[in-house]
Amino acid sequence: MSWDLVNLIEIGLFLGSGKVLASAGPGGAVLAYAIMGTVISSVISSVGEMTALMPVNAPMMEFPRRFLDRGVGFAVGWVYWYAFPRYSLGIVLMIVMQVLLCHHGCRSNSHCGICHSISVR
Repeated sequence: MSWDLVNLIEIGLFLGSGKVLASAGPGGAVLAYAIMGTVISSVISSVGEMTALMPVNAPMMEFPRRFLDRGVGFAVGWVYWYAFPRYSLGIVLMIVMQVLLCHHGCRSNSHCGICHSISVR
């Protein structure tokens, strides 16, 4: 869970903020992140409440199947299966981001050793 949060913050906020700032400006970017943060928090709270009320295996696939339709649950399962490689690429993108940031800040040779030791971890 903590790696998902780290990937979400690092990749979504640091790498994706350039496009958002270019298209919406600083005020629009803050507003967009606040709105999406509220939506994500609401969804996670709702799933947590539903799981506490009715504990099942794979709740993100079982709840649409049970409350909407079997086809919706099937489709959500395939979407989760298809999206899993994108989540695992988060670690690779995090390493690439660290290397790019260190390379950008490595104009003088005094900081290069520190940057390479941080990106290796």
